[in-house]
Amino acid sequence: MNISELRRTYHRRICKEIVRIQKDGQAEYPNFADKGNKASRAIAKGIVKRLGVTPSHKGLSGQTAGGLFEAITKDFLEQTFTLLHHLRPGKWYVDFPIK
Repeated sequence: MNISELRRTYHRRICKEIVRIQKDGQAEYPNFADKGNKASRAIAKGIVKRLGVTPSHKGLSGQTAGGLFEAITKDFLEQTFTLLHHLRPGKWYVDFPIK
């Protein structure tokens, strides 16, 4: 796998496992947008569209989302650093305060 493929996988995992659609009255928006800011909601919708995914409507707590984000990011960094060994040799260890 190359870095571009790892990045695509990283984004797909975030969208599948973390990004959710929330409702505020009639308006729907991704859960990482600022609820009260139209521009933020539009930008978040654009990001989801550009990534080419359909987020779930199933709820997810902020604490759960944060833990998933840490774990998914840790996996991505570990895999990416392995590919960059020729640029920065040595033993790498990626650590997050995952509980």
